[in-house]
Amino acid sequence: REKPFTDELNKHWIKLFSKTCTGDLCPMQAVIGGIAAQEAMKAVTGKFMPIKQFLYFDAIECLPENVYQASDEMTFAPKLPTKKSRYYSQEVVFGEDFQQKICKSKYFV
Repeated sequence: REKPFTDELNKHWIKLFSKTCTGDLCPMQAVIGGIAAQEAMKAVTGKFMPIKQFLYFDAIECLPENVYQASDEMTFAPKLPTKKSRYYSQEVVFGEDFQQKICKSKYFV
């Protein structure tokens, strides 16, 4: 069961957001871009009804499992990128060590 939000936890969320807000994840951009393009086409053509309700999309599974713990209790401390590279935006979100593991894996997709 997750702990209730406290001031310390809110500070942790703000710190986590400020460190990762410059990162980009291509799959998330693809989903948001696809939905936006579809809704724009609906609005322009008038054939179908655009979304009139609230659309909620998150990717909380991208964050570490213990993200709900205060920063002093967390075991996950991502190594932030030291230099700009091709994968800089992913390194900001996941950490440099995790990105190195992804680069070393040899999967054919």
